[in-house]
Amino acid sequence: MNRGFFYFRLTNNGNLVGEFFNDFDTSIRTESADRTNNENRFDNTYLSTWREGGNSEILNLNINISENNDRVFDLAWFRNNENNPVFRGQAMEIEESLLSGYYFVP
Repeated sequence: MNRGFFYFRLTNNGNLVGEFFNDFDTSIRTESADRTNNENRFDNTYLSTWREGGNSEILNLNINISENNDRVFDLAWFRNNENNPVFRGQAMEIEESLLSGYYFVP
């Protein structure tokens, strides 16, 4: 099962920069995400990029406030034109502009 841990910092320009690790690769990797609209907050849509296993990945990232808890965020990473997420996750804001959580392959 592919699962892991990540954090994202929200930049002043509304983009995300962070790091992650998982049970696929023991290295700590970087991930960045450019927002796709003009909102400067975590709950937003992004174009997320990272390298893993010698490959570059570019996925759409949706971050939404959870319906069950307004202090928790639900995350889903999608390929273009696909409805099923490649990864899902949950996170919480652990300090101002810093989101931390876990992800998994659904």
